[in-house]
Amino acid sequence: MVFKRREKRSWGSLLQFLLWPKGGWTRAAVYVKHRLHRLPDNPEKIARGIWAGVFTTFTPFYGLHFIVAGTIAFILRGNVLAALLATFFGNPLTYIPIGIISLRTGEFLLGSDGLGHNGENLVSLFFLMHSLT
Repeated sequence: MVFKRREKRSWGSLLQFLLWPKGGWTRAAVYVKHRLHRLPDNPEKIARGIWAGVFTTFTPFYGLHFIVAGTIAFILRGNVLAALLATFFGNPLTYIPIGIISLRTGEFLLGSDGLGHNGENLVSLFFLMHSLT
């Protein structure tokens, strides 16, 4: 093969690359920024795709965010790649605030107090979300 490695990477080097990219995290972030600027659609389609991705992070479909975001972007005729990239808005640091905001919105709309007075359901929500991601 023309583009195959001469020497196979060890598991250690693969793990190291996963934790710290070859050029560093700054270079990886700059690459993603340039890739976003080069999306081949008009701004309206890109905005619809980003909306679909961020919207999906507020849904309880953990583990299916890519599929749901891509489907919504396709239905709305948005940029599917932008939708997939926007799903990274939801990450382990943001899932707790997103879960709390979603619960509070549901409580407001339904007129109930789902968290209880001690917040025991909040702890259950945290462990549920952590197990699904």
